[in-house]
Amino acid sequence: MYKNLFVVCLFIILLQGCKKDLKKPKSLTQRNDSLYYFFDSANNDSLSYEKRQYYNRKAISIIATDRNDSMNRINYFKIANRYFNMNAMDDYKLTTELIVQKSEQAKDSISLAKAYSYLGDYYGGKFISDSAYGFYFKAEKIYKALKDDSKTARALLNKSVLQFNEKDYIGSEKSVFDALKYLRKTDNYQLTYEANNLLGVIYNELTEYDK
Repeated sequence: MYKNLFVVCLFIILLQGCKKDLKKPKSLTQRNDSLYYFFDSANNDSLSYEKRQYYNRKAISIIATDRNDSMNRINYFKIANRYFNMNAMDDYKLTTELIVQKSEQAKDSISLAKAYSYLGDYYGGKFISDSAYGFYFKAEKIYKALKDDSKTARALLNKSVLQFNEKDYIGSEKSVFDALKYLRKTDNYQLTYEANNLLGVIYNELTEYDK
């Protein structure tokens, strides 16, 4: 009798152990593999818009419960990039605003400046120039404080394009010259090319063809 009772108790214990195993969370490797798959699928332009939205939301469901560390903010930038690539601009804006909040909470100036630039791109794409200019200006101030010359120049060039589109050619010219001042300290030839090209377009509008 005792032997049978022992067998029954042992069976119950093993059964409970199996149930616990079934409820165990995925390993970190499985989690990261899933996240990589969702990010990759959300960026696959051969898939339908609905499918890409679905995979981006699946990625969000994984990172939403993570603590607000640098990796978490990097992942949210990936979410925003995929929304931008699929032209889901309202989702792009909401995600970027969330990154602003997280960056402020973490006192992460680099992520904050990048998020401000993203919001500048959003409002620039909507032709709301004053808002776009304001966010590019905020990004520029942070990049100056961080002594990141290339990104300061990029923010200035973004402002210059807005000024050009508003037909403020003199203001646009000044912003380009300010950008070139920072670019002289770098070896960023691509951005230097863009700056000089923009100057050429400005002088064409001003009919200063020799310049």
